[in-house]
Amino acid sequence: MKRLIAAGVDVNQRMPITGTHDDDYTPVGIAAREGHAEIVALLRDAGADVRQVVGLMKGTPFHEAAYFGHADVINVLSQTGSETAEQPDVDAQGPYNGLTALHDAAWHGHLDAVRSLIKAGARLDLLGHAGLTPRALALQYGYNDIASLLVERNEST
Repeated sequence: MKRLIAAGVDVNQRMPITGTHDDDYTPVGIAAREGHAEIVALLRDAGADVRQVVGLMKGTPFHEAAYFGHADVINVLSQTGSETAEQPDVDAQGPYNGLTALHDAAWHGHLDAVRSLIKAGARLDLLGHAGLTPRALALQYGYNDIASLLVERNEST
């Protein structure tokens, strides 16, 4: 990755839409989805726009990391990085379902990702298009430990 960046490869290049799971992804989006925190940091520091939505669902890198439970990637994304890098919106809601990264982590039972998103300042009260909070999704799918954590954090704020 370092060699490619040094050679001037566009760190914001989007994958073409060809019917694969990488359709319309950026390198940051792929690295976030696959759990490569070091590569996410490297790309961010090389000027990659970590705020770009990716894929056909138009999620953020936070969504990608949360959906697959990559707490270490969430931690990297929540750091500012280089002086010129802007932090992605931890509370961005997907246009199709209205879910935030916290919804995704709670929905799939990723407790460490939920903790990282809370630490990054994720709002606990946002509703998806179906009218559910992250806590409600956790309860719906039987992740009582996550639901309890979200209640505890909500009461302490």
